[in-house]
Amino acid sequence: LQVITTKNDEAIVRATGSLAQLAKSLSPQQLLQAQRAMIGIADTFLGGDVEQAALLIGKSISGTTNALGRYGIALKAGSTEQEKLAQIMARSESFFAVSQAQAATLTGRLAQLRNAWDDLKEAIGAVVAGSSRIKDALARVADIVRDLTTIMQAGELRLAFTFAGEILGDAFMVGFFGALDAAQAAIAKW
Repeated sequence: LQVITTKNDEAIVRATGSLAQLAKSLSPQQLLQAQRAMIGIADTFLGGDVEQAALLIGKSISGTTNALGRYGIALKAGSTEQEKLAQIMARSESFFAVSQAQAATLTGRLAQLRNAWDDLKEAIGAVVAGSSRIKDALARVADIVRDLTTIMQAGELRLAFTFAGEILGDAFMVGFFGALDAAQAAIAKW
């Protein structure tokens, strides 16, 4: 749904979890179906707050009062949770169309780009977390930055600039990992 709306996967999953807590008899498949209603109701009536939409749907499904009545979604009294969900789904399908239309606007496309960018950062994070070479390189960079900070705090600006110049010059010549080795060598000199 993230691809066709502006909602990110994490918000949808959190809201679905909230709905599951309130409407305990819904199956995993029904919870997935309810996501369309949550998103549509959120975008049409609640300023995009999918969590609030989940709570309203959950209260309407599991309770005796219809929290969605003020939004024009009437539910038949005495219906089971599954029947109430079916009624909400039928009455909210046009609201989901609003969500899809919002996603097609410039603002919506920017929101989708932000969601895709966040997914990319998560994927990069997973790769970094699984790579001992990258972890080691980041630890070495952190050590270099701490050492440079110590030199600068000691008031050795000339030394710090020389140190930074060596690192940058080496980085240009031998690349990132070579620069880390050069930086460690420079630290050892000082």
